[in-house]
Amino acid sequence: MSEDLAAPLLPPLITGHPVAAAGDAFAAALTAVRAGAAGAGDLFWSEAVNRLDLALVLEPEVPVMRALQVHMAVMVALGDALGALGPPEMAVHYRWPSILLINGAEAGRVRSALSHTANGEDVPAYMVASARLNIHPDVAGEPGLSPETTSLWDEGCTDIDRTRLVESLARHFLTWIHTWETDGFAPVHEMWCGRAEGRNAEAPGNGDFAGLDEDGNLLATAGDTTTARLLVDEIERF
Repeated sequence: MSEDLAAPLLPPLITGHPVAAAGDAFAAALTAVRAGAAGAGDLFWSEAVNRLDLALVLEPEVPVMRALQVHMAVMVALGDALGALGPPEMAVHYRWPSILLINGAEAGRVRSALSHTANGEDVPAYMVASARLNIHPDVAGEPGLSPETTSLWDEGCTDIDRTRLVESLARHFLTWIHTWETDGFAPVHEMWCGRAEGRNAEAPGNGDFAGLDEDGNLLATAGDTTTARLLVDEIERF
């Protein structure tokens, strides 16, 4: 495992900030925002080579209930980044509200936080959206001992490294943010549902997964009853 990887080359609208391998990109971004040292377009990326770990600072300029849709856009962008770099036979799916699956096993997660606002109609000053993805397996384990989790190396993608992932995700994220800003949530919703784990999968909580509503909330069925779990309840505040 090489520790000598080049820093990612990022799109012009994004400014990169490396975080020590032992650190946490999400925590670093939140600390910088609280200190007034980070704003829209600042991307914090971990120097760790065994995982993708990055966090992007945004200034949404839209109410909370729309801003949280960016969480879903990050998941879609991460799926596209893997689709661009990985082999065509690699199956990428999503499990609401934040898990990314590769060939049926958990490989990564998206995590988001909004600055505190009074209610869903207010505009949050900041949002931090982050993504983590296992590149190498846990060195303490053996392949196959934890079938519910996986990594890119476990799936044979040994040519994908941290730098390529950061670059690819940054580009795809900007593309999806532009789509979201110009065309609304519908394209993000359609792509996310197209990669959903499956209608028969167990939904978080209880019931069976039945899709997402127009705001990204989870719909779950149990018998003749359909209930919704709100995406806003899954987004952190700071």
